[in-house]
Amino acid sequence: MLWWLAYYTVDEENEENPFEYTDFFVEDSYRGNAVSFFSSNIVSNKEITLGILSAIKQLRDDGKLIINRYAFTNANKILNQIGGVRILDTLTRGEIKQIILDNLLESEKLKIPVD
Repeated sequence: MLWWLAYYTVDEENEENPFEYTDFFVEDSYRGNAVSFFSSNIVSNKEITLGILSAIKQLRDDGKLIINRYAFTNANKILNQIGGVRILDTLTRGEIKQIILDNLLESEKLKIPVD
């Protein structure tokens, strides 16, 4: 399982720290999150996976989201809905990230920080 997780989360384009998203993903209860997140065929495209992870990490780093499994499963649901009208594999990592940034916080069962 760890090889599989590392394969989809290592970012070869990040010269400073290619393991940034791997480190981010395994910070918390990664086993449950991995089963929830990687059980979707959507994340079999590494660019989609990295786009989702970069959006969720940004929301967490900006203090807008507390990570739980619903952050990952809801991101998959959002893309699954969009995949009904667009070919997701044609979208860039940046486009995937923006879709998640624009929609994730409106989904249910997320942990949102209280001011």
